[in-house]
Amino acid sequence: MVVESYTTKVAPVEVRHPVAALSPPTRRPWLDLLAAVVVVALLALGVWCAYWADHRNDQYQLILLGQTVYHGGQMYVDAWENKPPGVAWLSGLGFIMASGKQFGAWVLPAVTALSCILVLSIAVARSLSPTAGRRAALLAALLGSIRLYDASSINPDFYAAMFELAACGVWLAAVTTARGWNGAGLSLLAGLLWAAATSVKQAGVAGLVVITLVSIVTAMTSYADRRRWLGAAALSWVGFLIGAGVVAAVLYRSGTHWQAWEAVFTFNRDLLGADWYKQIFNENTWLRVQRDVLGVLGMPMWLGAFAIVVTLFVGRMRAANSVLVVALGLWLIAAGCLALLGPSRAMRYWQATFPPLVVLGAIGLFHLEEMYRRLERGYRAALVVVSLTAMIVLGRPLFEAYRHGVVESYVAYHEPRNERRRLEQVGEQVKQLAAPGERIYVWAYMAGVYVHADRRPASRFTYPRTSGQMKEILDDLSTAKPRLIAMLPDGSPDFDRLCDEDCHWKRAQILADYVQGPTVDGLQLWTRGGEATASQ
Repeated sequence: MVVESYTTKVAPVEVRHPVAALSPPTRRPWLDLLAAVVVVALLALGVWCAYWADHRNDQYQLILLGQTVYHGGQMYVDAWENKPPGVAWLSGLGFIMASGKQFGAWVLPAVTALSCILVLSIAVARSLSPTAGRRAALLAALLGSIRLYDASSINPDFYAAMFELAACGVWLAAVTTARGWNGAGLSLLAGLLWAAATSVKQAGVAGLVVITLVSIVTAMTSYADRRRWLGAAALSWVGFLIGAGVVAAVLYRSGTHWQAWEAVFTFNRDLLGADWYKQIFNENTWLRVQRDVLGVLGMPMWLGAFAIVVTLFVGRMRAANSVLVVALGLWLIAAGCLALLGPSRAMRYWQATFPPLVVLGAIGLFHLEEMYRRLERGYRAALVVVSLTAMIVLGRPLFEAYRHGVVESYVAYHEPRNERRRLEQVGEQVKQLAAPGERIYVWAYMAGVYVHADRRPASRFTYPRTSGQMKEILDDLSTAKPRLIAMLPDGSPDFDRLCDEDCHWKRAQILADYVQGPTVDGLQLWTRGGEATASQ
């Protein structure tokens, strides 16, 4: 029996996979121009909002530092703050830019932010893609102009965040794409930027510390590129030490190095106190964090978490990417802990989280871009719908906070008697009573009077924070005999809490040589020698 065998030829079945051919990203100049216009508009709007917002005492205090430096004074000697000297030098640079006008100090934060965001965008575009660079710039400009966090405004936290943002971008390029001398130069530049951040805020070196620790741990493993990581960290520290050395040399040359040490380290150590950790476990603190941090920053945090998950657990990612996102994630956690330790619990401390958050967000957007480019048309639509829905839902509190800050400043701008216009009125009256070069003193925390009057305070302390500073203020008023003393009729809480019976007696002895002049916007102006005007 013959058995026939039949062979059935089956045509090959085409298996369609959602992963399509990947084409390289291309740069589109018109999109770069559009992104630049939006970034400039966001930062300009942020400066306008900060300029017209109320409750600007702290900003005027920092502007006064720059005004004093511009007129030839010295930080810590003629004007005191418990901040590193960089903030005074930057404010002074603003006065130089505007030929002695305070407007330059208000605009300089936006100019600084624009420069740092440009560096970040170029570095991210070089490391990831041109689209990721544009999105990183837009995200940084958006976070850097939210009034809830007092951005973009004159404060050390904003300047430090912007310098760290640029440092993070440069460091990203140094460890991912640069080789040889290019990598070494970028690492040095990153260290210099971290030194600039530390020159305005002590915690500005936090990112470099975290990155160094991660690099050391990486070198202890079998990771092949450990030399590159350790080399980048070491060169960054070289750049940091060069920048810190320049700052120290300037302070030493001016003879203010010990005063700087006492203000920046000794005073702040005592200010923090022994129970510094208790405020972290305060229920009200966590409620505010949940509402104003986790809620408002929900969208960029989601992008950052997405970047970490995709890099660590999805696809065949290089070890360098894994180390990168781990370093940024730990930096974000460390910055959040430092923000919780802020002595006044101000929201501006959370600007320290912006640099790692923006870069992680850029990496997350880059992963979404790669997924979109790899998928076929039908899957692309699903990815776009899911991603946009998540970002809209999580980003709503962010845009609400942005809108609320703009509306507040808009209302203040149209208020005839807003804080700025009242201070301008007081400043004009003081100019009539005190000639240029004559000292004045305001017995209240109202540094805006000095700024608008363009008159220097008779004491380096514009308000007391310790009993020793109160004693020095009284001694300075007795010795310097300022031309004018301004006081609130009902007293000032910032002074009264440290003014005991002996202090009140000394103040009365000082005022015995003065005659009460006009009252302007609730401030009684006392002039020495009875030369007060009768104008109101």
